[in-house]
Amino acid sequence: MEPARLSRPIICLALAACAAALPSTAQESLDTVLDRGYIRQWLVCGPFKPDVAGGIVAALERGEAPLGDTDFMDPLGGIGRVRPKHLLKVETDDGVAIWQMAGATDETLDLAPFFPDAREGLSYAGFYAKAATPRTVYLDVQSPLGVRIFFNGFPARAIRPAPITATGVDRFTLVFRAGLNLLVMEVPGATFEALAELDNTGASEFKARALMNRPLLTGKSGFEIGLRILPLEEFGPIAYVPRLASSGTFSGWAEDPRQDVTVTLFNPLPVMSPPIILEAQAGEAGPATTATVPGVPPESQREVILGIPTGDLSSGQALRVNVSIEAEGEKTSFMGSVNVLPRPRDGKVYFITGLRYRPESPEDQRTATQRLMEECARHMALLTEEPDYGFDLGPIHLWKAFVTAHPAQRSAVRYAVGMSRCAPRAGYGHPDERLVCGELLVRNLAYGRIAAERLLGDAGMSFDAWGLSGVCPQLPQLVAGAGLAGVVSNLPVRGVPEFFWHEGLDNTRVLHRRKTPSGGPRSLRDLRDMVAVQRRELLERGIPSDLLISESVVTPPEPFFLGACERLGRSVPAIMVTGAGGGELFADTRELVLRGAAELPVAARAMNAVRLGELLAQPDLKRAHAELEADLCAAEMFATFAALFGAEYPESALDLAWRHLMYASAPERLGFAPTPRAYVDALAAYREAAEYANAVLDRSMAYLAERADVYANAPSPSENVLALVVFNASSMQRTDV
Repeated sequence: MEPARLSRPIICLALAACAAALPSTAQESLDTVLDRGYIRQWLVCGPFKPDVAGGIVAALERGEAPLGDTDFMDPLGGIGRVRPKHLLKVETDDGVAIWQMAGATDETLDLAPFFPDAREGLSYAGFYAKAATPRTVYLDVQSPLGVRIFFNGFPARAIRPAPITATGVDRFTLVFRAGLNLLVMEVPGATFEALAELDNTGASEFKARALMNRPLLTGKSGFEIGLRILPLEEFGPIAYVPRLASSGTFSGWAEDPRQDVTVTLFNPLPVMSPPIILEAQAGEAGPATTATVPGVPPESQREVILGIPTGDLSSGQALRVNVSIEAEGEKTSFMGSVNVLPRPRDGKVYFITGLRYRPESPEDQRTATQRLMEECARHMALLTEEPDYGFDLGPIHLWKAFVTAHPAQRSAVRYAVGMSRCAPRAGYGHPDERLVCGELLVRNLAYGRIAAERLLGDAGMSFDAWGLSGVCPQLPQLVAGAGLAGVVSNLPVRGVPEFFWHEGLDNTRVLHRRKTPSGGPRSLRDLRDMVAVQRRELLERGIPSDLLISESVVTPPEPFFLGACERLGRSVPAIMVTGAGGGELFADTRELVLRGAAELPVAARAMNAVRLGELLAQPDLKRAHAELEADLCAAEMFATFAALFGAEYPESALDLAWRHLMYASAPERLGFAPTPRAYVDALAAYREAAEYANAVLDRSMAYLAERADVYANAPSPSENVLALVVFNASSMQRTDV
């Protein structure tokens, strides 16, 4: 027997009669729920098999809604008649499902325990709320795939077909009548691994990208739902939540500290709202804070941030705030209260965003380059729209390729570098310093430094040792010799301080900030939380500035930076979204050290991670690299000698060979290639470089040999004399020839 189809629900039983049979712990007072903001006692039921052809993922791939019209509550009289209670059974052809009580400690409820071995399925979740009087309530429902909602037996929200990144957020109002009210949600779900197949991405990237606009969800599973339920007051063309919520952040200056609070506006109409003016005043005679909202889109919410002066109030004290809202000449107000939070220390945190996205599946060189060019274009579009935004340009082989492919963007990039919004990395690539020679390390820095100064005008770069397995002992000498500000790394070496003077073999010292990478923030609130956590270790040393380096799991840039960077820069601590954070941090720290306000330890040790077998892997590739380094140095030396005797110096050929060498010597190619394709790409680069090096060496030696007059002092007769030229290419005297 097929399950019955949904018909228009007919409520025949009074909810009050059902309340007597329901355990008292399964229903709550609506006032209590609104004060808390979320449901603590749920009733859940499942699992049920998908009722769409091919399953939920197949329906989404076809562009259809993930739910069909099957009423799985038909054995209990249908969704319009069912009154859930603990241990109530639902018998279907696929087995028995049981309504069970479930508790929640915040806005989220994870239904994954119903699906221990299933890729997809659907379940029900509901709650009872008893209202003393009729009350308008604002609901913010978030889920990975969307939900179908029934309220007091009637449909309240339908589920519609939409791209997965554009669905899953339902914000609406309901009028809870006096007495007992029942809300039931029909929830489709699928694992993130199954959903990632829709766009051929990894589960982590899909989860981060799909949930970026769903801040209530934690990302535990694809069966999670989030519900925020708040009181609502209607005012003309807009509705608002008559309470203040602390954002946990501060803005203003040391003389005028302001605690940020949010006011939630909601537009219930199908048209754009008119401009809205909000004004908040703390106390009776405190200064007023004003914010103007251009308009709220139809059926959307807007959280408006207001900076409230806290004056001399101590942490924990309550602050009464009067908030007025004005729209179309009409005005209303409400009184709210916030607790004063401990004010963080002043300082700056440089959030470095840019090309630090690591795809879950390995990419070949062409795919990676194409993706990075597209990311640069998106960064530049955001930089054009957002005056205070900046990003990391990457090493020279990336940013130079971008400005070459987009010559119209060169002036914009140069201006952003001059304003310390963007910065290139100091190097052509990221050679594995455990395996390459000193000549290549010096050239790598020289290429990056000189190209950046000539093309971008930059002179405040730091050395980026991100993603390397180790650095050479001479790194401080190389960095100082190149005029770089310091070193930023995530070296996985135990016992190394988080911020220290890195001492080289000749006692040269440079600043070295060692960071732990963090996942990209999903929202501005996540970013502020990350800043508060990661700056603690330097605050203990008396350094108020720090770096925050994000390895985003979604292709950057993050969209929430649009229109937010100016306010982030005025927050406490100031959050500067920039690509030049390394140089800025080192400049701030040097000033503190010179004034005696901070002191850093000195570390001089081998900083290489121990990874068994990594240095022994791919021996043919490592042997080819070592031989090519020697051949290329010899070719360059003989080409120089030949040029002194009048030959044309083969600059293009040697330049291309060195660039091949610097690019292919990265840890993900020379150290250990993750895929056979990456290995073959590196081997091809070495082969082409070897062809250039050998050709230059042969031609230079032939040119010099033609000009060696070996017969001038030859014995007479010289018919049977063979000329022999011996050249010592080593740096020491040879006596064995």
